[in-house]
Amino acid sequence: MMRPGAPLAPTWVWQLLQSPEVCCAAIARSPADPFPRYGLAMEHKTRGELAEAWAQFEQLIQAFPTYVPSYLMAGGTLVALGKKDEAAAIYRQGIEVATKAGDQHARRELESALGELAPV
Repeated sequence: MMRPGAPLAPTWVWQLLQSPEVCCAAIARSPADPFPRYGLAMEHKTRGELAEAWAQFEQLIQAFPTYVPSYLMAGGTLVALGKKDEAAAIYRQGIEVATKAGDQHARRELESALGELAPV
């Protein structure tokens, strides 16, 4: 089922954002695809399961260090966990990855998030 105004995407993409079970099955089906693990991390974050969300983001970054979207959300999860120093390190790492990928939009978002942290 598509949301009004949503871009066309396979049904499993929308399910992925709603169910950890579907995320895990998608990870098993497509272990070389970072998106299902990102979806799982985001689902945990949305549910307020921050420690589990961070564990998934950490695995995602280790397995797919060039997957730019993971860094902003991973850093935000660390901020929510009260780990600002670690968040700053993740944001800095993400800025480097985004710069190498030529993703200036993500780089600016990461720089902004880093700037919002108290000096660390």
